[in-house]
Amino acid sequence: MREGHREASFVLRIWSDGERVWRYSLEPLRGGEKRSFARLEELLAAIEREKEEACATESASQP
Repeated sequence: MREGHREASFVLRIWSDGERVWRYSLEPLRGGEKRSFARLEELLAAIEREKEEACATESASQP
């Protein structure tokens, strides 16, 4: 793996309740809690937070 390379893997589930309303869940593959979302915007915000946390962790570990 390249230096500074970070990645995260998730299971993303998308389903409809039959009323044209979509639901989403995101579950990390390497342990962690499954999170559910009622809106796509909430899902995207959660992914953005994951990315920011990974970048912050990387910066904190730099000398």
